[in-house]
Amino acid sequence: MKTQNSNHIETLNPRHFRILDLCLQGKTAKQTSDILQMSYNQVMNIMHSPNFQHELSLRRVKIEDKMDTNIADAKDTVNDVLKQAALNAANNLINGLNSKDDSIVFRSATDILDRTGYPKVTKNLGGTVAAIVISKDDAERIAESMDLDKNVKKVEENDKVENDKVEKAGRLKS
Repeated sequence: MKTQNSNHIETLNPRHFRILDLCLQGKTAKQTSDILQMSYNQVMNIMHSPNFQHELSLRRVKIEDKMDTNIADAKDTVNDVLKQAALNAANNLINGLNSKDDSIVFRSATDILDRTGYPKVTKNLGGTVAAIVISKDDAERIAESMDLDKNVKKVEENDKVENDKVEKAGRLKS
């Protein structure tokens, strides 16, 4: 009930709770007064009362908490669905390895290797592009062996030059 000369309401009655529900639905004071067939001023006085505002605040918090819970549940559901879809996609890639079509087998193998961290390297071989899949470690070993090959060739060339000098020196003595 309302005290004299203020908009303070001691307790909320069923009509006040109906106003509260309409307010939570996003209705304006004018829309609420029309729906409940009350005067606009009556609705405004009720809506501005501290008890009404307090109850409105409590209900908004409950609604927000429920929404947060629903959002968290929805995120969990979405994550579960995406994880299952990822497993299905991985199974489809693996099943592609058993295909009778070589191009499907090749694409599946390439995609699997790519997704597991093996980079794809392409090289043009006489107008034909071939995909060569190697790991980083393999690439480093190849680079090291190429450097070793260069060093071996230099040593072999130096040995040959030395052998040639020794041969020439031997021929000159004889």
